[in-house]
Amino acid sequence: SPFVLLAIWTAVFNVPSDLLRRVLQVREQAQLYSVLTIGRFLLSTSIVILMVVVFEMGALGVMLGPFVDAAVVFAVSMYMLRGYLTWDFRWSAIVSSATYGLPMVLHHFAGQLLTLADRFLLGNMASLGSLGIYGVGFRFALPLQVVGNALNLAWSPVYFDARKGGHEDLRDNVGSTFTTIWAGLVGLWIWPSVLGKEVVELLLPPEYHDAYRVIPWLAGTHVLGAVGTMISSELFYSKKTWFVPVATVTAGAANLGANIFLIPRFGAVGAAAATAAARLLLVVLNWWFSRRLWRWPIEVIRCLIIGLLAAASLVLSELVGAANIVDYWPWVVKVTLLIVVSGCVIAVAVAGRTGPPPPSPDGESASASVP
Repeated sequence: SPFVLLAIWTAVFNVPSDLLRRVLQVREQAQLYSVLTIGRFLLSTSIVILMVVVFEMGALGVMLGPFVDAAVVFAVSMYMLRGYLTWDFRWSAIVSSATYGLPMVLHHFAGQLLTLADRFLLGNMASLGSLGIYGVGFRFALPLQVVGNALNLAWSPVYFDARKGGHEDLRDNVGSTFTTIWAGLVGLWIWPSVLGKEVVELLLPPEYHDAYRVIPWLAGTHVLGAVGTMISSELFYSKKTWFVPVATVTAGAANLGANIFLIPRFGAVGAAAATAAARLLLVVLNWWFSRRLWRWPIEVIRCLIIGLLAAASLVLSELVGAANIVDYWPWVVKVTLLIVVSGCVIAVAVAGRTGPPPPSPDGESASASVP
């Protein structure tokens, strides 16, 4: 089948580009990384539009777009990686790479199970209407996944610098950076969660209005996914990657069980809640494994207060919705609530922060000049 061949060769051509992305991350070349990512998106989208709209190639055109994009990026990546490519074959490098990478195969397989189990079971254990409602809610929550991935790119250099440097100030910086990212994710989570009902009712026909009920759960799933990735950084730094699939398989199995139990009782909401609970379990397991290797100061009190503020905003918004306020007042009340809570989240995240110590006359920091 041409579709299978295109899919296989697209995957093959994507290997050097994935390696190039890792190199750019390690070298902290964020601008070049962004240019290549945006350029690739524009190239792939343009080719798909050209194939489907102009040449009317249908599904084949949809497959050709990513293939041509991957082929072009393959050539660019090989050129940019030319300084890293040698003919020096070493079995030790193969063994080291396999030891590091093979556990990730199981991790990615279990990750797909964790991601897709809810929709598969929902489609088989409930109505197609429930699956449609779930899909709409997933679309509204998807921006949180994009933001989470972007924030993880900012987190990795901070964490790896702290691990390589070993200085106490860098170690403390990991905790404050985690709190800042957590506050940003939670601050974004509350907006679709609180305004979901009004937005869904404004944009969609009545049969999809129940989609707002799954948005907080699915948006929370993306937030927890980003947090779990941050916490698992130590497993990759210490090359203890076999911990990763253990956590993912455990969370995937819990997700299956929770979905089977909750879907017959609560439908789409049960599927979304089961997935969020499985993500929370994955965060806890990653945290437990990582803390056995290296302890960095998580600001637990700040993070809990931020989480409680977000939960309180959702509860208050439900009370506003239950009050049956007419006209545009739910928008006014909820937006005001969101602005206030967002300000409180920012205040908690930055309260008591101090900048770097002022420089002493000899050019060193004040803290460094103290005996």
